[in-house]
Amino acid sequence: MKRKNFDFSAYLILFLVLLFGAGAFLFLPPLPGKKEGVVVGLSLWYFVWSLWYQKKKDYLDIKIVLEYLLVAVLGAVLLLALI
Repeated sequence: MKRKNFDFSAYLILFLVLLFGAGAFLFLPPLPGKKEGVVVGLSLWYFVWSLWYQKKKDYLDIKIVLEYLLVAVLGAVLLLALI
């Protein structure tokens, strides 16, 4: 039996949370710390979600953890540079 490689519901949850975060980032008033909190929260959410997803697929490795951590940190740095 072939293993299912793509989990639509997991990616749908990721997409909806990131979409909500992007909306909050774009439409929050310029109050000190609010947008920074959204960026940090989104980066943390992406990192934790990716670890959970890889663990669910039984493919979690230190290289993958470091890759997702790097992507989350770089994304946060880029978004924080826009503020």
